[in-house]
Amino acid sequence: MLITDYDLNAAVSGADCIRVVRTRVSPQAKVIVITGHNAARVHQDLEDKSIPIVQKPIGPAELRSVMESMKLS
Repeated sequence: MLITDYDLNAAVSGADCIRVVRTRVSPQAKVIVITGHNAARVHQDLEDKSIPIVQKPIGPAELRSVMESMKLS
């Protein structure tokens, strides 16, 4: 499972990180994106619209809940 922020730096985004992991590790890698941006804007940049996007700040219990729900799907 990959958990990434959307803004990694000026040159690389979380979407770029997801593409690399899914190309090099597993095309089915489960992903969670954490962001302070508008979720609709972030989804526009992602190739997989089913990726959950959670807003900052996120607490441990909420993150654990999202991770658990992904294990069930």
